[in-house]
Amino acid sequence: MQDAALPRAGDVQIEAERGPGMEDSEHYTFIDLGASSGGSLDWASNVFGGRGLGVDSDPDKISKLRAKGFDGVVADASQIDAEDNCVKYVTMMHFLEHLPDRDVAAAVIDSAVRLASDFVFMTGPDFDDADYLGENGLRKHYADWTGHLWHHTTKELSSIIRGYGYPHCIIQSNPIQDSNHRVVLPLSCPRNHGFYDPGIDPPKPFCVFDRKIFCNVSFILTKRKDLSLETLCARAQGMLGGRVHSATSVFPPLYA
Repeated sequence: MQDAALPRAGDVQIEAERGPGMEDSEHYTFIDLGASSGGSLDWASNVFGGRGLGVDSDPDKISKLRAKGFDGVVADASQIDAEDNCVKYVTMMHFLEHLPDRDVAAAVIDSAVRLASDFVFMTGPDFDDADYLGENGLRKHYADWTGHLWHHTTKELSSIIRGYGYPHCIIQSNPIQDSNHRVVLPLSCPRNHGFYDPGIDPPKPFCVFDRKIFCNVSFILTKRKDLSLETLCARAQGMLGGRVHSATSVFPPLYA
């Protein structure tokens, strides 16, 4: 675990070890918790704007992140030693499902809400309707990955974030209409499987679902009163639908 001085209120300056040729200090707009090798830092910068700092507990991932030109520190996302409201926003992308349980995830969300002055954004796989799919001999392909430890439902996420009393919304995206969807597997497929391939995988029962089922779930929580929750939701929906370039042309970056 490397020690690094994390953001301080006011100047939001980080002192951290950098890759070759990088400055010893930099100003940051956002923190990305569970940054892995840096893809989510790039995504957030394109979607919301500003310069980000990645936080991950895995030193190897931080090394890869830095090799790509991003800034990052090794730290426990649930125990960030930094002042409140030290960055504009905090992101958590495909991260919470890798935490061991709800309590640890709630502590990470608490860190995110504390550190952000403006808003918090989270996205990850949607684990709703597992029982319904199972009754039909089906599952979502990521539902039994060994790395997915906390299968957060929309109800669980809502129960955590509504406790802060800030305006928030939960977005479910990429709908699944029937069992032909490539995310849907038969229960006979092995664990840690990717998308369904009809040429290789066992046959699966066909059914049209009688409820709304989704691939992804996200939430946005706003702390700044003049920041429109509706605009943030519209921006995020555009990004999550894979329309990054068209969405950014409609919604210019919030932060320089």
